[in-house]
Amino acid sequence: TCALPILCTDNNGFKINCYNKEKTKKYDIAFIGDSFVEGVGYDYEETFVGILQRKLPDLNFYNHAVGSYSPSVHYYRLKKTLADNNIIPNKIIV
Repeated sequence: TCALPILCTDNNGFKINCYNKEKTKKYDIAFIGDSFVEGVGYDYEETFVGILQRKLPDLNFYNHAVGSYSPSVHYYRLKKTLADNNIIPNKIIV
């Protein structure tokens, strides 16, 4: 049998660690990108964003990546999320 990867998201649609779902307004680093950044087929903890979060636990990482989205859709989605929740990241990595 093949185990499916675990995927959890917060109320904004950000991919998050399924075992640490605490809500925060602290928004250190956001990642935007395609399926490689999203980590399609991997549990969150095994994606490079999950690995960074494990190695730098004092920072809040948000994986805002979605495969097959265009840059304009990423920009719109991030802009809407920031406006709706008044969350401003320290850094955005594309």
